[in-house]
Amino acid sequence: MFLRTANFAYIRQSNSLLGAVILILCAVFITPAQAQNDFEAEIKMAREKYAAGDFDTAITLLRQCLRQNDLAAAHRMQACHGLAQAYMAKNALDEAKQHLLNMMALAPDYQPDPEQEPPSFIALVNEVKFGLMAQRLAQTLAQNCPASKNAPLRIAPGHFAYQNSPVSSPLLHGLQERLTAALDDMPQFEMVTMAELQNAVKMRGIDVFARLQPNSPEAVQTITEADAVLLGEAWERGDSLALVIKLVQNNNQQPLSLAKAGMAKSALPANLSIRPANFEQAQQIVAGLQDAASGSTKLEIKLWVDRLNGAIYREGEEMAAYVRANKECYVNLIYHDASSADFLIFPNQHETDNRLAANQVYEILGPSRRFRVVVAPPFGVEILKVFASTQPLAELNGEKITGAGIKRLQSSLAEMTTAMRGVSVSARPAERAEASCVVTTVQLPQ
Repeated sequence: MFLRTANFAYIRQSNSLLGAVILILCAVFITPAQAQNDFEAEIKMAREKYAAGDFDTAITLLRQCLRQNDLAAAHRMQACHGLAQAYMAKNALDEAKQHLLNMMALAPDYQPDPEQEPPSFIALVNEVKFGLMAQRLAQTLAQNCPASKNAPLRIAPGHFAYQNSPVSSPLLHGLQERLTAALDDMPQFEMVTMAELQNAVKMRGIDVFARLQPNSPEAVQTITEADAVLLGEAWERGDSLALVIKLVQNNNQQPLSLAKAGMAKSALPANLSIRPANFEQAQQIVAGLQDAASGSTKLEIKLWVDRLNGAIYREGEEMAAYVRANKECYVNLIYHDASSADFLIFPNQHETDNRLAANQVYEILGPSRRFRVVVAPPFGVEILKVFASTQPLAELNGEKITGAGIKRLQSSLAEMTTAMRGVSVSARPAERAEASCVVTTVQLPQ
């Protein structure tokens, strides 16, 4: 009241100042409302342009809104939401994701409305939220991890398991990729790449696997010369998914660092399934995959792939596999694919000699062999199984695959396992052994 009275008295003395005072008062009392009205008008026009398919104009209008310094958080969120929709309509997904990130920084609990938003937009929102969850998990691991005094902690990629099994999934593969990228951006960590792991398996696996189980975290840590191994588990809990991520050292039961998270299944990326498509069919076979040996002096056979047990291979990637026996023996390598078909991979038409020398590592599948495995449909849980005997193995019946030199077998992997464990190979007692490796193949994200 004092200010307005004083100003009024001063205006009577000087008409020249009247216009200036009115402008000042407008700036103080009218501009915010006017700015809000301008914003409402611009957002309405942007919506109309978006609905008409004029996405560029909608983007221009919404960017103008965001340049207002005094824009309320709720209005700023609306502008980011509209920009994400417009950029998605232009198939500019990187820009759309960035505006969704900006929006979720203002509203972390944002949930898209299925009745108002198209499924494609909801899927993009869920993908962004999935990435944010991976970043939070990485931050928790970093906070809970003892600081290294000398150098960044070197972390090797380990198995991400669906419900404590040797099986992984497309969703877990996506989580591992995002989590690895987030950890690699942190100065306290140095991530071992998958290429480094594969090369280490090939170069140092001979010595390490002679004394360690090929698929153990300790073996992964030793081969890669890492300080710890990154492991993950996913558990379905009704309508939600529980995730446990940890850094472990030398099979220590007490993790170096631990992080947990939960997400509603409806909020997960639609293109990343929680479990492999053939999980139920593969369960019984996986349950019977324990390595076995028989005979007076035990024959031992080890089998591993270049990414180790539980590994994930994407569409178009090539798989390599290695075997090592402690005695001279004969082997059959069977590949059980996601459609439940069983193939005799080795020996094959090109490589008929299946006798292995003792204590030597053989690349039984990979670039150096005549038959190579490149991941293609169907996708899901797939199993490599090697049967070994100190006596020649009986020939397996099956249909030859034209051009490939391999056989599709008449008997199932389960039937062959039962027969191998229960029947003598020859009149002379033979020592027998088995080894297996489970992998998960996934399609490239759409």
